[in-house]
Amino acid sequence: MIKIKSPKGKEKLKIGQNHTIKWKVNKKTDKTEKIKIYFSSNDGIDWGLIAITENDGEYNWEVSAIN
Repeated sequence: MIKIKSPKGKEKLKIGQNHTIKWKVNKKTDKTEKIKIYFSSNDGIDWGLIAITENDGEYNWEVSAIN
């Protein structure tokens, strides 16, 4: 299981701003597995892939513009 530490739900981020996405995994999760990070701008109706990254607990993201 993965617990998202940042951003918090409903947190507002500015376009072009750098934000560190942070998460924590429980001890049973294989830390060698890659993590897929998705983004939704419409309350989860549609999702876009931001990155596939190492499971090291954080990813630096430049907040994307919304079409």
